[in-house]
Amino acid sequence: MKTFSKYLFISLTAITAGLFVAVLTMAFTGPGSNQPPNGSPSFWALNGTNMYYSGGNVGIGTTGPGQQLEITQNFKLPSTTGTTPYGIIYKGTSPFISDFNYGNNGTVTTVGYNTFVGIGAGNLTMGSTATVGNQSSYNTALGNGALHSNTTGNYNIANGGYALYSNTTGYNNIANGVYALYSNTTGNYNIANGVSALASNTTGNYNIANGVYALYSNTTGYYNTANGFQSLFSNTTGYANTANGYYSLHFNTTGFHNTANGVTAGYSIVTGNSNTFLGYGAGYNALQLTSASNSMALGNGAYTTASNQVVIGNSAITQTLLNGNVGIGTTGPGYTLTVSGTAWVTSGAWSGSDIRWKKDVVPLSDVLGKVNQLQGVKFDWRKDEFPKMNFPSGSQIGFIAQDVEPIFPELVTTDNNGYKGISYEKFVPVLTEAIKELNAKVDSQQKEIESLKAAQK
Repeated sequence: MKTFSKYLFISLTAITAGLFVAVLTMAFTGPGSNQPPNGSPSFWALNGTNMYYSGGNVGIGTTGPGQQLEITQNFKLPSTTGTTPYGIIYKGTSPFISDFNYGNNGTVTTVGYNTFVGIGAGNLTMGSTATVGNQSSYNTALGNGALHSNTTGNYNIANGGYALYSNTTGYNNIANGVYALYSNTTGNYNIANGVSALASNTTGNYNIANGVYALYSNTTGYYNTANGFQSLFSNTTGYANTANGYYSLHFNTTGFHNTANGVTAGYSIVTGNSNTFLGYGAGYNALQLTSASNSMALGNGAYTTASNQVVIGNSAITQTLLNGNVGIGTTGPGYTLTVSGTAWVTSGAWSGSDIRWKKDVVPLSDVLGKVNQLQGVKFDWRKDEFPKMNFPSGSQIGFIAQDVEPIFPELVTTDNNGYKGISYEKFVPVLTEAIKELNAKVDSQQKEIESLKAAQK
């Protein structure tokens, strides 16, 4: 008899399990086998229908295996499907690595391309309820419990223990980190990078969380972006918020359309909406209104105390410099400062008047006659026709610019739209000289009267 291994190879596909065991027994103990001489015990042992090797390493393609099993070429496993759950590498009694596709569930045949690595990663019933071919497909789970509950969700990536653990039908989610997107069930298009990032999210969509515990409490909020440790940590249903920085917008719960950039920026806001905080600690102060809306705090430690408020800088700021024209109540300032409305000054407004800044100085003269040509008027503003001008209500007193311009052109200016304005403060020197001229006339007339009285005595 020639070497039995040749005949063993040919017969393996045809023999029964019992005969397989008998033949293997002969192969390693019978004539022509590789049994060591002198009656040494067999390398292989039988336990019922199982055969095992009890000592040394086994090599396939190598004569010097360094591990219990060493293979020098490819190791082929069958495809893992819902009906044939084979081709799985186990760790203990739990599936550890598999390339899974449920296949035909009686309604549709799924595409598959699922990769699971880790104890409890993915599951072997995923796809049993699929109604479309790409459902329950194109998922990657790396880590114990990752994507453990997935049913028909697809195009998900979970890297980390229990990442996307509760996901059932959610799709196009990316979770990197232990417990990242842990509670997500049907939420879609979420990205969570960091331990417990978006851990509480259930049905929220289009959220991005980068950082440990970022957007941790979010459940159904959407369009949120959080970058930094515990940024937007308390957010539950708030939406369209952006937080960049450690603890930024930390306590926001239901607020929406808030933007915070900086460490602890917007930290104190809870339910406010449409706020902007820019700078280290902006909106962090205990005096910050927690429910402020449409407010803006810019600068280190700046904070707002009311809605619809803008604060630039903190209390230590001594100068605020702005270039270009500044408009208050107007979108088209034509001057360095244009105020469309009423200005209130508590300690006076000052105009530069130092002689060192002036030249060609000429005293005013013959102004009394010009003043007599002026006509003061009482009027109401046309508020309804010019709402953007923020005109005050009630009767007003003043001059008509077109009447003043021919007499005192220096006191009238014209803006880019052709509308005219008057510099009322410049009437002070005009009226001063007019009063002086009037007094001179009175004095002259008084002297004439006194002379006439003296002549009559």
